[in-house]
Amino acid sequence: MNYIKELNSFREWIMLNQLPSNAICLWHTLLSINNATGWKTKFNVPSVTVRQMSGLSNQQLSRARKTLVEEGILQYEAGKKGVAPVYQLNSFYTLNQTYKSQSSSQIDDSFDTPSHIESDEQSQLQDKSVDQSVEHSSKQNDTNSRNILKQKQKQKSSSRTHEKQNPFTIYEQNFGILRPIARESFIAWCEDFGDDVIIYAIAFAVKRGGRTFSYLEEILREWANAKLETVEQVKAYEKQKAMDKKNIVPYLKRDKANNKILFDELREELKI
Repeated sequence: MNYIKELNSFREWIMLNQLPSNAICLWHTLLSINNATGWKTKFNVPSVTVRQMSGLSNQQLSRARKTLVEEGILQYEAGKKGVAPVYQLNSFYTLNQTYKSQSSSQIDDSFDTPSHIESDEQSQLQDKSVDQSVEHSSKQNDTNSRNILKQKQKQKSSSRTHEKQNPFTIYEQNFGILRPIARESFIAWCEDFGDDVIIYAIAFAVKRGGRTFSYLEEILREWANAKLETVEQVKAYEKQKAMDKKNIVPYLKRDKANNKILFDELREELKI
């Protein structure tokens, strides 16, 4: 990829298409980071770095990233514990060159058509072939349009599912507004564990009656000390804890009536 060519190609594309300002800002930020990495196909970058360079908040970054993915401009993989998110920018210059080459080939094909027809039979054959090609192309276009619509519907449904599984939304639905002081810690926990574990931790805390961030953080700190990374590991860990509690033999209190002092027993025997 070439920095200047990508900028020019993006400028040509944005003149015919619409993107939110946050998405445009994020694209320029990621292009700059990709340039610094030596134009790697896929590159890792922490969300904190992207927010600092773009000036976007966490919610603005999430929305802008989602827009670029839906437009086919960006490919994104969420980060895991100890691993930053993975980004891959699709080259606008390559897309423009492909489009221009296809357009020029179509124009050349139109000039190659014969200008004179020698006989009626040839004209009839050509008419039939043209009709068949038109019919075939129309069917193919219909098929392509259906596939595009299905793909967009899948993307919309997956994006809706992703919105429902947003840990920030689920936190505020169960705990209330996330205070600015706790927000940075919450973001750090999300980057360490991933969204799935955080969402499970919120549900786990609610079931145990906890409704504060400190209570949730105690649970996450315990899981971190136990070196848990996935929801399956967390479930197995909590299940084992519950079994260990059941296996503990409770302390049996002795009945005071049967725990008399030896001297009292002698007194009763002697009837003193």
